Amino acid sequence: MKLLKNNQRYVISTLIFIGFSTFIFYKAFITEITVDEAYSFLNYSYVENVLNIGIANNHLLNSYLVTLFQNFGYSEIFLRLPNVIFGWIYIALVINVSLKSKNYLLSLFLLILNPYVIDFFSISRGYGITTSLIFLSIYSYLYFKNYNLYFSIFFLIIATTSYHVAVVFLILFYVVNIKDLYQLKGKVSFLFVSFLVSLASYWNIRVLFFITSFEKPLYGVQNLTLQDLIIGSFGLNALYIEQNIFFNIFLNLVIFLPIFLINTFDKKTLVTFIVSYGSLFSIYLIPFILGKPYPLLREVVPFLPPILLLSSISINNLFSKKEQYNLLYRKQ
Repeated sequence: MKLLKNNQRYVISTLIFIGFSTFIFYKAFITEITVDEAYSFLNYSYVENVLNIGIANNHLLNSYLVTLFQNFGYSEIFLRLPNVIFGWIYIALVINVSLKSKNYLLSLFLLILNPYVIDFFSISRGYGITTSLIFLSIYSYLYFKNYNLYFSIFFLIIATTSYHVAVVFLILFYVVNIKDLYQLKGKVSFLFVSFLVSLASYWNIRVLFFITSFEKPLYGVQNLTLQDLIIGSFGLNALYIEQNIFFNIFLNLVIFLPIFLINTFDKKTLVTFIVSYGSLFSIYLIPFILGKPYPLLREVVPFLPPILLLSSISINNLFSKKEQYNLLYRKQ
């Protein structure tokens, strides 16, 4: 019976992977090119001037990958293939995580039915690539048995080359895990990894200060209150442009549920919680301290999947506790 149930899961997973992968590809194929995509392509990829850090519009890794894929053609689908491929990776990871969950479909749809995440994988911008890499980093940390810290940091360093703000996630992850990293493989490995993290952090911070300097065009939200962040799920309600009270309650429940179930987390999940929520909080706190505009709502999305994963883990822990209680009750 258990074998049959597992086989059904794998069949459903395969169909879901094919369905969502096809949908992302089709959306990338039919969607007209946006102004940001066209600007990035013409100014960075087409002229092969990838390292031109003029304004915030250039997402380096995406621009570099587009220079490679443009050899196949200049239609939208070829320029968007890097993000499409990273979208396929994200879907595969989500399915793998869900297969480890007791509440398979709940975990699956919580992580995959996010229109903005899917949307990012079907346009030629750096957000989709970074979203996939951050999730891959957390996946490595939680589920890899060996060298998980090294893999996680490597993926986060690469993520910062596609979206510089991801450096916040990298720094917090490194700081929270610094003791384990030091004890893992000795001083030489620790110093080497620390050097790479420091180099990536220094470079990305310099880029961020440069592209947000006074003479540069600044994009962002000018006014934001603590109430907006809390009631609006860190701006996500406004992102979905949805004023329905039931939707807002549902979204807040998804975002804040892990906070109320933090006592059910093991060590690795707790670290993921600290880094994920700490990063989300920091990308609003830092502009407040520096007097810069707050991030545009879409810029929050790459930080969302780890929180959705934590919400999924919280729900599973809740069901596990209920099962343990029922089992104990029956024994009595």
